[in-house]
Amino acid sequence: MATTTLFHSATTTYTNKHIKTNIIARFFTWCTKQEGKRLMWMGIILPLQACILAPATLAIALLAGIHFSLFIPIIAALVLTFITNLAALPTKITIPVFALAVLVDIGVMIAALVIGADLTRIF
Repeated sequence: MATTTLFHSATTTYTNKHIKTNIIARFFTWCTKQEGKRLMWMGIILPLQACILAPATLAIALLAGIHFSLFIPIIAALVLTFITNLAALPTKITIPVFALAVLVDIGVMIAALVIGADLTRIF
């Protein structure tokens, strides 16, 4: 009995596709994973924004003089942080809003220092 043997050459190439995600996409993914810790984030964000960041930014803005244009972003950042937390929005919204509020506060501090914060006004 005759048998036919076929040799099929199967070539396989393995390509490892490493998908690079940028830091913003990783940040939003991390924020989504923090949903189980929403109350912890609310407990961190609200006091940090209302008791530390906003008063410190207001103090530095007052050292630069009474510029109403510096007060508006500080109040807007504080209100946005409060609205997102008190409305019980998911952490994929509240944490980025808080990060944006921190960036706004830092920007106002830098703007106040550029305008000319006079430290002699303290004394």
